[in-house]
Amino acid sequence: MTERPFIRYVSPAEPKGDHGMKKILKAGQHVVGMDIGGTKMMAAVFDSDFNILGVCKKKSKTKSRERSEDRIVKIIETAIESAGGPK
Repeated sequence: MTERPFIRYVSPAEPKGDHGMKKILKAGQHVVGMDIGGTKMMAAVFDSDFNILGVCKKKSKTKSRERSEDRIVKIIETAIESAGGPK
């Protein structure tokens, strides 16, 4: 996955509270959260104060032959676009 200047890919380092994200994210940085469930997939873009900047939600199952991985990438990209990030 290519890193984009709009977001920084991070993983939670601590088990409770803000999971260390407040320590990792600096002002102006963003993080994407992804929920992959049985009925829906949703991505959300958060700023360093954890305000939601953009969201994309789609059904998990589709009639198209699109691969799940490709669908996940499209959902994340759409959430980034809705947050005002690069297209």
